[in-house]
Amino acid sequence: PGPPDPDPGDLCERFERAHEDRYGHRDPEGEVVLVDIRLAMVLPGPELRPTAATGRLERGSRPVRFGEEWIETPVLRGEPAAGTEAGGPVVFELPEATLVLPPGWSATVDGAGTVVARFLSDEMRAKGTRR
Repeated sequence: PGPPDPDPGDLCERFERAHEDRYGHRDPEGEVVLVDIRLAMVLPGPELRPTAATGRLERGSRPVRFGEEWIETPVLRGEPAAGTEAGGPVVFELPEATLVLPPGWSATVDGAGTVVARFLSDEMRAKGTRR
């Protein structure tokens, strides 16, 4: 950063100083050529707060294989609203990804729309967890 109307001599001095810091030497007789100027501007704006969708969520089911067993598994298709909960097994078919939650896991959609999954227990996993 520098002044809005820099002095060319000051720019050359700052360049030579930066060159010496980086490469260990200066060439005061060498020509300094300005090749590129980059500008970045940052303005204050509103704080972004992602929120979960309030859209429609279609529910269905289909057989899904977990290990050696086929389990009729709920399928949630669309954009789940904040607070949506599901226990594995369940398939979330989201607009940008698919999440397969096996037995023994549960998931909750947070306020930002993130599906937060957590492992419950081996016992629940063996039984197939349903909420």
